[in-house]
Amino acid sequence: MSTPSQTRAAGTAAEGSPSARGSRARAAVITTTLAVAWFLVAANIAVVPPLLTFVAADLELSPARQGALLVALPLASFLGNVLFGPLVDRIGRSRSMVLGTAGAAVSLGCFAFIGDGTTAIVLRAVTGLLMPLIGISVFPCLTECFPPERRLALTGYVIASGSFAQMVTAPAAVVVAGRGSWRWGFLALAAVAALASLSALLTMPHRRRSAAPRSAAQHLRSLVPPRRAGIRGGVMAFYAFIFSLFTVTTLYPTWLLSGLGADRTAAENSAALLFLVGGGVAVAVASVIGTIPVRLQRTVLFVALLLPAVVVLAMPATAKTYGAQMATYSLLVGLQSLASPMLRARINLLADEDEITSLNASLNAGYQLAAAAASALSALLFQLTPSFWLNAGVAALGFCAAAAMFTAGRDDRQDRSETTARASRSGP
Repeated sequence: MSTPSQTRAAGTAAEGSPSARGSRARAAVITTTLAVAWFLVAANIAVVPPLLTFVAADLELSPARQGALLVALPLASFLGNVLFGPLVDRIGRSRSMVLGTAGAAVSLGCFAFIGDGTTAIVLRAVTGLLMPLIGISVFPCLTECFPPERRLALTGYVIASGSFAQMVTAPAAVVVAGRGSWRWGFLALAAVAALASLSALLTMPHRRRSAAPRSAAQHLRSLVPPRRAGIRGGVMAFYAFIFSLFTVTTLYPTWLLSGLGADRTAAENSAALLFLVGGGVAVAVASVIGTIPVRLQRTVLFVALLLPAVVVLAMPATAKTYGAQMATYSLLVGLQSLASPMLRARINLLADEDEITSLNASLNAGYQLAAAAASALSALLFQLTPSFWLNAGVAALGFCAAAAMFTAGRDDRQDRSETTARASRSGP
């Protein structure tokens, strides 16, 4: 019988062995592949709004067609989440990612060569249908490839890639469009999609999953969280958090620019710097999330859900102070980068193996619906109160509701999952 010191020595040797090094390298490649795929999802959502002026002028789009171009992707993505949630389990998550990224490479590449508005709208809808094949698969692949004690840190890295995409896509697309052509931005995204598809094909484990055919009603029911309190509370908290976030962020750039002075160029430069700093904070926060001790994770998540209620109220309260706006916006997106991966990781930890894909489809579809509803409400509230107090007040109530839902969702199974994760991290 070996002593504890012998066990630790053997473990140390094993960690330094060629097989251990190969395992770490393979884990890094898989994580990078998932991060690139999530970057593609986030960048694809962010790329059209800043390029709309260039595309509309080139293709002579009417205001109605411009609106259709903006909403085609989120509406199609919601439908794709409903349709493809159960399908992903049948064909396998890695295969789903390969199909989604390959299809996106084709649709984004074709978009770079369009000549009319109708084709543009159709291609955005096609891309929107394909995005769920990627988005649904990314986080379940983490649970499939890595043990529970590593998932939170890796989820943070993947989420960081999405934050990085939001940070760089808009300014890079505008610069490229202004100095060359808006079409180059879509060609660049097509290249990213092709790279993600090739990497997923070569490096991801391909396991076919068995699942019985589902009816349309069963597809819709897959979007309803399970009855277990821990999962249901986490999913509902996620919906409330996203709704509250978009109630503020949708019209925040418009409100911010209106208060930065009459010099439009200076105001745009100041706003660009603010968003760049905020994006950098979001990336940094998401990258270090795995260092949070297990015993503190629930408390940290509760704070990340509740603290934005104070932050958004501080925005209109400090409307005339640029430094305060940079601080409050950076704190808000930093808390978003903290709350989102932690909620996803905890929900997936609590779920059974056959629930994970449907749960991620539910999260993604709910994200689309919450963002769309909050964007519409945000515009109405801003018209009623241009001072932004009404937007901030409604969002603050929503953040409080998200924290309350998360707290009410705790159950015995969650306690057991936390105990298991803590034991796995501490080792023998």
